[in-house]
Amino acid sequence: MPTVSKHIEKESHDADSRFRFRYETLRAVINRNGEALRIMSDLETDLNYMRHYDERIKIPVRRLMTEVLLMAQELNLLAADRYSVLHEIVFRLREETERLFARGPESGTHPVALVMGGDTDPDPGLVGGKAAGLWRLSKCFGESVPPGFVITTEGYRLMLEQGDLARRIRILMTDLDVTSDPDRFSSITATIRRWIREAPVPGKIENEIREHAVRIASGASDTLWAVRSSAVCEDGSHSFAGQFESVLQVETDDLVKAYKEVVASRFADRAVSYRLNVGCREVDASMAVLFMPMVDAVAAGVVYTTDTEKPESGTMLINAVPGLADRMVRGESQADTFVVARTPELRVQEVMPAGSGKTDYISAGKILEIAGMAVKAVEFFGHELDMEWAVDRLGKVWILQARRLVTA
Repeated sequence: MPTVSKHIEKESHDADSRFRFRYETLRAVINRNGEALRIMSDLETDLNYMRHYDERIKIPVRRLMTEVLLMAQELNLLAADRYSVLHEIVFRLREETERLFARGPESGTHPVALVMGGDTDPDPGLVGGKAAGLWRLSKCFGESVPPGFVITTEGYRLMLEQGDLARRIRILMTDLDVTSDPDRFSSITATIRRWIREAPVPGKIENEIREHAVRIASGASDTLWAVRSSAVCEDGSHSFAGQFESVLQVETDDLVKAYKEVVASRFADRAVSYRLNVGCREVDASMAVLFMPMVDAVAAGVVYTTDTEKPESGTMLINAVPGLADRMVRGESQADTFVVARTPELRVQEVMPAGSGKTDYISAGKILEIAGMAVKAVEFFGHELDMEWAVDRLGKVWILQARRLVTA
């Protein structure tokens, strides 16, 4: 009897040991998976500012490979050696990654600045959505689109790479999406904006800004500039209109300061909240910045190439204000609305004045000219558009921006 009892006791002890082993192994897999996901999340942000051959990328990638290898070993233990092939796969991935690291700097690094124009469409990932749209507009309208240049997302990377800004920002934004305290949220975003405003602009960026500005202005010292955001996700599937800053009426000597102001606006409360709400990762919102000479406008506004609420009506809507349209675009002032019938020929069908009731700052003929340009743009782009325009003191119509219009 004692022998049987000891045998039963041993079997029970062995069963407990096997259960404990499987439990500890499973827990290790889960913990390693969590660590691997954390490393990957950090890498998604870091790769926005750094190249693959940077030591700050190599170290976490190698840690990630180690975690994945250990996960493969532990999964294989749980499955009684049925997945040993995983080891070979991870080893092969590690070898391929090391070969990629060994290639060093890319032979053709991305430019820090690009001048608008030319026959080739730029990479939207380099110049951002707004600038990419303007590039296409210049093909359609030529000299009716103001000249300009872009400090690309490569410049943004350089800006945040210095002084370890990227890492500091990432640390500060950890768990910001689950922060319920609005004061803490605002304090964090304000700190990030202050860091950017106080950071020196890399000499390469500063030189590009000054050289291109002087060239485009043809040496004119009194040229005023519009400095506008052109984020990678801007004007894309999610509309970031009004989320980032535009700095207007900027003197040439203040362009570098304005550049930092626009970059800092990427971390404005409303912009960060919007990205979190629509599920846009930080890596998806890399910032290019667009520089264009100001149009001395007597009238400006937005044309919607179809009525978004009644697309079957065959009409377009042109919103207009005297002077610049920046306050109207931000929703801070009311605009006069001109309803233009598109068929059988363009004609002003209705005028809906705003507060003052006066629309004599712009003629019906000029409204029809803008409408005609809008029709041409729709044919060129192949879809309905939301376009910003301005009329200067000589009566010339300028097209300042275009993005796809979403209809009901």
